[in-house]
Amino acid sequence: MMQKRIMVIDDDRETAESISEFLVSKGWDVSLFYSSKEVFANQDNRADVIIVDFELPDIDGTLLLQELLGENPDATGIIISANPAWEIRQKALEIGAKYFFPKPINLNLLAERIK
Repeated sequence: MMQKRIMVIDDDRETAESISEFLVSKGWDVSLFYSSKEVFANQDNRADVIIVDFELPDIDGTLLLQELLGENPDATGIIISANPAWEIRQKALEIGAKYFFPKPINLNLLAERIK
């Protein structure tokens, strides 16, 4: 079975690193970014799963995810947010996210969705 490539984009370093470490422990290849600027500076943004925080300091996370899904049409998009408002969940699903996870994230459930 091919190893999944996962992008994690979250300006909250503690959350981002915690998600990344957990996913790496599951055997997946994880690229970690703290801003959209870092993502766009990266030469290779191919991924099977793209996890984006809704509230990034330099861009709306749904806009970033929408752009990345355009480059990776077969990828699974996931929005994460400390704000569990229904409107955020709805916006995430409208732009093509498959899942929305409120923070703190249930990492075991996240891994199940990625599988």
